[in-house]
Amino acid sequence: MFDYVVLIALFALLFVLKLSFLLVRYVRLWGKGREERLRLYDDPDLMEQEVERLVALGSSIGRAKGIMEANGFECRYAEDSSFIRGRDGTIAPLGKPGESTRYEGKDFLYCDFSGFAMKQWLPIRWQVAIAHEESKVTIIAVSAHVIYL
Repeated sequence: MFDYVVLIALFALLFVLKLSFLLVRYVRLWGKGREERLRLYDDPDLMEQEVERLVALGSSIGRAKGIMEANGFECRYAEDSSFIRGRDGTIAPLGKPGESTRYEGKDFLYCDFSGFAMKQWLPIRWQVAIAHEESKVTIIAVSAHVIYL
């Protein structure tokens, strides 16, 4: 009996967390046009395309930072550093398995967001690296991870 009560309480907590993440996200985006909102996908390839829809290659890194932060991401700049576009199933278990790509010696904007994807009941952490040269976006790399409680 006790096990069922704990299990029900955990599911209720997960449900409340999902609703609170969604509420915070939509309150932040209230009044923004639909074209300025990022849809959250659990598949990193789809999420990468979604980021690229708003942050086009060749656009300014300052504009990219503004767009990502307006969509709830926390961003910071990194210089002459490395990042990974995870696809091998160990670094980023979501999406289709494939090769991970490591980028070295890049200047980039690192953006991080945790929440729930469309049709997904598990919390996900998205890590987005937007590399730039001469303040122009050159690479967009997304990794996504399930956050286990």
